[in-house]
Amino acid sequence: MRQLRCVLAIAVIALMASMHPATASAIYRFEMTSANEPGVFAEGAIVLNDVAVTNGLNFAFDQNDPQVDWQSIGLEYLYFNVGSAAYDVAVALNNLDNIVFTPATPCNLCRWKFALTADPGGDPTGTLSFNDSNGDFTLTLAGANSTGVFSTDAGGACWVGRHCQFTGTFTHIVFVPEPATLSLFAAGLLGLIGIRTRYRT
Repeated sequence: MRQLRCVLAIAVIALMASMHPATASAIYRFEMTSANEPGVFAEGAIVLNDVAVTNGLNFAFDQNDPQVDWQSIGLEYLYFNVGSAAYDVAVALNNLDNIVFTPATPCNLCRWKFALTADPGGDPTGTLSFNDSNGDFTLTLAGANSTGVFSTDAGGACWVGRHCQFTGTFTHIVFVPEPATLSLFAAGLLGLIGIRTRYRT
């Protein structure tokens, strides 16, 4: 079910990106391939705009930084969902200006950090971490060697002090030279929703 939700999220990301005037977009998807405990999941995607594709990018922000103009530094959209059956956190960009964590809203005790770097025309690498009163995770995005850890106070196999670990891939799944092509890609993803099955550990 979460696999289908991730495909749908990427499709929505693609449709939204097609409404923007950027001339090129690159979509990268994180997909978990293994975990040390059953029930752990991690999935997500980012979209880089033509600024990042052409010029590369290099940033590191956390909860203490003022409002960030993400689009100006090359990040169009962001979506990640990490967790277990006991607790999970969804991360997304809200109107290109705020990183929003769900269900931690409001989140006075939240701590997060997002760092990403890429050479012009190259694939991005970086880290995304989050911590609140209920759980924490860290994703290391590094192509085929991506990894992550997750723990939660909510119990289960990922109880705090016994971090669940997982591996995955962070890969470039499409390059979009124009909005019309991006819309076609999104429509194709939506068509896959009924036939995709979730990888199970």
